[in-house]
Amino acid sequence: MHRYPNLRLKQSRLALLGLLLVTCYKGPIQLNQPPALPVENAWLHAAPEEVWSVKLISPPASLITLADGQLMVLTYRGELCIYNLIIGKLTGRVWQPLRMQITGYTLGDEHQILYFASARDKELHAYDLMAARKLWKLHYGGLTGNMTTVGQQLFAATKGGSIIAVNRAAGNVVWAKRFPGRFTNGVYGFGNRVLALSDRGQMYAFDVIAADSIAMAWQQEITVQPTYQAVPTPQGLLICDSFGRILVIEPDSGGVIFNNLLPAPIYSKPLVTDGAAIIATSSGRVYAINLDSGEIMWEYEGAGLVNLPIIAATGATPTIAVIPYSRGTVVALEIASGRLVWEHKFERPIRLAAITDTGLAVVDRRNRMHFLSSTSIE
Repeated sequence: MHRYPNLRLKQSRLALLGLLLVTCYKGPIQLNQPPALPVENAWLHAAPEEVWSVKLISPPASLITLADGQLMVLTYRGELCIYNLIIGKLTGRVWQPLRMQITGYTLGDEHQILYFASARDKELHAYDLMAARKLWKLHYGGLTGNMTTVGQQLFAATKGGSIIAVNRAAGNVVWAKRFPGRFTNGVYGFGNRVLALSDRGQMYAFDVIAADSIAMAWQQEITVQPTYQAVPTPQGLLICDSFGRILVIEPDSGGVIFNNLLPAPIYSKPLVTDGAAIIATSSGRVYAINLDSGEIMWEYEGAGLVNLPIIAATGATPTIAVIPYSRGTVVALEIASGRLVWEHKFERPIRLAAITDTGLAVVDRRNRMHFLSSTSIE
């Protein structure tokens, strides 16, 4: 059994970014049920075909899988709309969310409360997705990157080098401390412990002792480039940087479980599943790394830049990983062996991709969304 539960939920939070902007100028958006992660189905195991394509109203910032064959699209311009995946048509009207730049967010472990920071009003907000109402807001500027919940506390970091703990029920700061450097990637939770890595290479670990008592557990220097991707795993915090370095930090002691170097930069967020990390480099090569030893389990020789997240149907333990190459190719690999399951080529470079229960949604650089499936969804 893993020491750090709910990691699959934490890995999915980036895909739920669009739900941050849920207040509509003509009334709030209310979900009938909490967001659910897609479950792997038969369509992933055979070469998919394009079912439909549609031109989006403006460039998309995020694709969010919803239940009942629907997909939510959040655009950079501020629109929020839902598409019916069976027919490729808009469901209802287009909503115009609050016009504010979101700099950090997290979804509470109960799937229902959304916490997000806004750059424009320099506030931290808590929003109940099911009740469709704002619970509280806190004036605190500079918050950015990943946030995490530990018990009754919400932890966040600022560009100015501060880490704060906020009471999730009342919305007040119960603890704050400033450190040298900046925390551009935010904070990460492991049980009652929180980890944060500054741009100066200093990693800090904090323990939540009581509701208003937080103590530093350890501090350690980590050699890593300022441009990096970090993903919580059952073993610890996986860090991949633009130098090709991959390492896992054990949260209890701060020890380095392994520190390896791949021959090309890493710009894509890895996929973590069942004791392994699927990592793609800028050269197009894909690796499966054992998270206990750092050993390379298999390699796949792809071609072209990968700078989009590796995706999978994470509602249960996935067996297929989907890698979107920036120049327009999508490949599906067997997680256990690296065997190529299928490949699909688009005419244009890829902007975004998302897995749903029934197929794959891909948006190209001309803002056309394509829906692919290998089984009938009529």
